[in-house]
Amino acid sequence: MYWSTFTSGPGGVSTREVGTIRGDLEIQVDDTGDVMVRYAGALDEYTVAGGPVDVGTPVDAVIAWLERDLGTDDYDNPIPATLDDTPF
Repeated sequence: MYWSTFTSGPGGVSTREVGTIRGDLEIQVDDTGDVMVRYAGALDEYTVAGGPVDVGTPVDAVIAWLERDLGTDDYDNPIPATLDDTPF
């Protein structure tokens, strides 16, 4: 499997293991549909919250979903992206 690079939206990406990460990230979808992210160039990888996605979902579709600007919460904090409510 290979890693694709993208830049998170302003709220970052919510992970199961460490909470929110943001900035330049790498992503891959494994053969079970779990979506893994890591900081670009790092070795530690994390599972995106809300997954898995359907097996065979193109990584470009997942990236587009995670790059979205979801606005802010009631305290004006950027909302992190998850895989909840994905169309895939």
